[in-house]
Amino acid sequence: MQTVALLEAGWRDPGEVLAAFAEVHTQRPVRRLLSIGAGSALPETYLAALHPELEVVLTDLDPQQVARTRRRADRMRLSNITTTPLDLLAPGPAWRDDPGYDLVVGIEVLEHIDDDATAAATIASLSRRYVYQLVPRATPAELADPVARRRACRNHHH
Repeated sequence: MQTVALLEAGWRDPGEVLAAFAEVHTQRPVRRLLSIGAGSALPETYLAALHPELEVVLTDLDPQQVARTRRRADRMRLSNITTTPLDLLAPGPAWRDDPGYDLVVGIEVLEHIDDDATAAATIASLSRRYVYQLVPRATPAELADPVARRRACRNHHH
């Protein structure tokens, strides 16, 4: 089983993504999951292996990261993973026509976007039911000041 292979390869608990999925999946089954700024997408890949019935769409602003993630999904033969670039500030017409996702997750993404209000609105428009966004802790004053916000978020390695 793929899950066993992932665990034997030394993968740690996928944490926040898995917790968000489990919380909402018990209320109503999640059929489509969108991960914003997925980066290496290790937790999402783990989740796709655990739930082959789940459609997982992994996005990142960096096309090279998207390609690396696609290669990993292909190597693992995870046909339920789709990878694609996504710019939350200019998502394009294909995203506007998308029917939406049951769960949209983003772990430490919004703090890297200067126009986070527009990014949050885009995220909300892509969700049919649930949005789970995790951001570092910072005071409202730190978040309002671009220099203080960068300082509060600089120690978060992705």
